Amino acid sequence: MSNDELATSTRVVAPRDLVYFERRTKLLLAGGLIFITTLMIFLTLQPSLIFRNNTPTGGDMGAHVYGPAYLRDHLLTSLRLSGWSNDWYSGLPIYRFYMVVPALFIVALDILLPYGIALKLVAVAGLLALPLCTWLFARLARLAFPIPELLVVASTIFLFDESFTIYGGNIASTMAGEFSFSIALAFAVLGFGEGWVEMFFPLHIVFDVLITGFAVIGFLSALWRRSTVAAWLGIYGVLLAIGVFVARESLPIIGLLWNPRVLPFLYLVRYMLMMIGIYEAIVAVGRYVSLERAAARVAKSGEEQTLGPSLRGRLSFNVATAIAVSFVCISIIGFRFQELPFASVRTLEDGSQRYGLGPISVPAGNDGFVDGWARWNFTGYEGKNAYGEYRALIETMKQIGEDPRYGCGRALWENNGETNKYGTTMGLMLLPHWTDGCIGSMEGLFFEASATTPYHFIAAAAMSKQSSNPVRELRYDDNKAALGVRYLQELGVRYYMGFTPEAVREASAQPALREIARSGPWVIYQVEASDLVVPLTKQPVVIAGAAEQDVAVGHAGDAKERWLEVGTSWFQNPNDWVALPAADGPDEWQRITTRIDLDRRIGEPGESGRRVDIVVPNETITQTNLAPVVVSDVVQGRSSVSFSVDTVGVPVLVRTSYFPNWNVSGATGPYRVAPNMMVVVPTSNDVRLSFGWSFFDIFAYVLTIAGIVVLVRWRRRRHVAPLL
Repeated sequence: MSNDELATSTRVVAPRDLVYFERRTKLLLAGGLIFITTLMIFLTLQPSLIFRNNTPTGGDMGAHVYGPAYLRDHLLTSLRLSGWSNDWYSGLPIYRFYMVVPALFIVALDILLPYGIALKLVAVAGLLALPLCTWLFARLARLAFPIPELLVVASTIFLFDESFTIYGGNIASTMAGEFSFSIALAFAVLGFGEGWVEMFFPLHIVFDVLITGFAVIGFLSALWRRSTVAAWLGIYGVLLAIGVFVARESLPIIGLLWNPRVLPFLYLVRYMLMMIGIYEAIVAVGRYVSLERAAARVAKSGEEQTLGPSLRGRLSFNVATAIAVSFVCISIIGFRFQELPFASVRTLEDGSQRYGLGPISVPAGNDGFVDGWARWNFTGYEGKNAYGEYRALIETMKQIGEDPRYGCGRALWENNGETNKYGTTMGLMLLPHWTDGCIGSMEGLFFEASATTPYHFIAAAAMSKQSSNPVRELRYDDNKAALGVRYLQELGVRYYMGFTPEAVREASAQPALREIARSGPWVIYQVEASDLVVPLTKQPVVIAGAAEQDVAVGHAGDAKERWLEVGTSWFQNPNDWVALPAADGPDEWQRITTRIDLDRRIGEPGESGRRVDIVVPNETITQTNLAPVVVSDVVQGRSSVSFSVDTVGVPVLVRTSYFPNWNVSGATGPYRVAPNMMVVVPTSNDVRLSFGWSFFDIFAYVLTIAGIVVLVRWRRRRHVAPLL
């Protein structure tokens, strides 16, 4: 019920001093609550370490150091917000599929602050902003007092929720590196206050959710009170839960990389509805008690009584309810994490320690882990005991790149959990960051941005004692360097870095791996025959008729998954192929279809433990030998590859990840070939590939500019009530 409805229902005109008192009381309560919750969150995030000039680490955050710096140094200087990077996965489009706004914030702050501090401030910004954004959302949505204040508490409970660590939004996920999500969530919650409730959120995410009894009460009470935004929150949460449950067996996935990104929002909605439910339950009890007392007075006096509470009485009740609920919830969180503002640890006479605030105290001892995670992240790479070892390895790789005998190139490092001693197991993803792009790292973030990602992890598994193998359903060859060497060569990997004795022993037995340096426990090898540009000896074949092929041989899955089958089949079973398979090519290249080798199938579609199908040529491949070609003057730029050939008309393989934005001059193509590389057919002795603008890029920018123009010219016609 709004304040206007309240005044009308009681038929009392509030005096001006009472209105002023009411507004001031509400603002003081809201301001105090936002201040306390934000301060508690800030203390949990270790403010002294946030402002320490170092390089943050921990989980993905330790690798996110790379992105904003690349944007600052190479993309913005070319007047681009997205582009190409050769530094991860044999090349990938960077900031094309991932949120660039947080990186822009970091770059802007870096003008005034050291880079590490700027990154840490932006990383925690979404967490610190959520309580305020939640209150603004509720006020803009005209939710009645004290619902906005209670939703601030709900957002704080959500942030401290430790039941998930990678989905996004809460402190734990942010410390894992999902800080873009927490920023986006804060903006999204604020956007709900403007009434832009998303009605048709995509339902291709699997999750398991229980809506508590208080959440149900909150949903029903929202209908009773005719609060449209609160009602839609409840409807939205219920529809998501029902829709996903019904479609749980047929939900699509993002390739084989699954990320349930809508789940945190549903958790937040649940906590919001829970707080509304708590308030409504208290109101119901209070109303019952009030009516019972009024009835008792009527029975005693025999006179008619006014049953409705006064404005001052209703205000006092709501303020008391908000303070009581907030105090209980914040105290539970604060004592659990021992991050209450103004609280302290006291040492008793018997030597024991207690954590207390005023007369309330508990045994000292933190039961949560997110504050420790923040401490681990923000002490930085430089604060780890193994930093000297890490720094020495980086310097060794930098010297190798500067040595004319070896030169710059991609490096694949052994995947092993013990490297977490550097701050994160992903610390070596920063090889290109520390070496200014001279030494690339095959592994990086932004998995979904590069179709080469699955092949990297196949190679990493073969060259590691115990790899993480994060891409589902692939056929990994764990610790089999004899197979892994070919994988490295086909991916254009110039250096292999072994860490464990088992992996080093396997690598040392391979003739194509030549040891060139050591640093601490690391052994660095140069990979022979892994040139970036190489001439082909056999003419490629084109996998034709994909749509018809699906019907003919019962092939399932979208084009992306079908190409993964072709790519992994050729990559791991080269004896089945006498020519390199291509997705397209000149008319003179042979067209073939493929079929699934059912004898080697592992698991049926949809079953647990299934592996990607192996496909083989459905027709006999006609081998066409190609004339010898000499490739020279190979130069790899930030977003280009150039080289010379002594003979035109002969296909040349370029071991850089394929993407539709690649253009070529002096050749036809580029044509996508297995696993995810490019082939061009030179028409000139000098060939240059460059990553450019596609039609969709230009169209998207035109739409963006048009949208900005419309926003500038748009005038809101409906009246918006004052916020305060």
